[in-house]
Amino acid sequence: MNIKIEKLTFYYPGNKKPALKDINIEIEEGEIVSIFGESGSGKSTLLRLIAGLEHKGSGVIEIGKNRVLGPNSFVLPEKRGVGMVFQDYALFPNMKVEKNIAFGLSKMSIGEKKKRVKEMLELVNLEPYANKYPYELSGGQQQRVALARALAPAPGCLLLDEPFSNLDSDLQVKIRSELKDILLKAQVTTIFVTHDREDVRALADRVAVLKEGSLVKMGKVEEALS
Repeated sequence: MNIKIEKLTFYYPGNKKPALKDINIEIEEGEIVSIFGESGSGKSTLLRLIAGLEHKGSGVIEIGKNRVLGPNSFVLPEKRGVGMVFQDYALFPNMKVEKNIAFGLSKMSIGEKKKRVKEMLELVNLEPYANKYPYELSGGQQQRVALARALAPAPGCLLLDEPFSNLDSDLQVKIRSELKDILLKAQVTTIFVTHDREDVRALADRVAVLKEGSLVKMGKVEEALS
């Protein structure tokens, strides 16, 4: 799905300075876009507003044809058609990999659920690990489980919060490449937050650069990062 953000402004309670001010972004269907900035720039706040985890912003957010935030309108997170992978992955430690992936598929029949879990395991190359618990997996494998769980319900867009921050530096190059391949195969509109320029260069089609709550640049990677 395409995503449209218009004049988005957000204040945290008690703060006179906005965390985000007059943000305008349009993302085409299937694009991979990075929200880039230093700590405190507002990038995670923007992600949370798109996901519906924050709801007191002014302005408009549209996901596909659905206005999820606007004057007199707010759509609950679970009804936005959005998948999210949190920074700490938020896997259920008492569930095996296949159960984690199946968690959001409650509306499917048993047969449909099994088929979808199998498809997701193949997509993230974790078929041999279906019956493992999260603690038995590496950080990169845990990330792929979280990604498979987010993609399993076929969301209109995927949101990733600092996708490589929990990985050792020597693994990041390999995992970036793996993640890019998965996202291209899934053909899902993706927004990811990062403060690392190499993440942006490895994954993004375009980048939105935030500074102190304002959008200062939006464009192709090398142009926007220069």
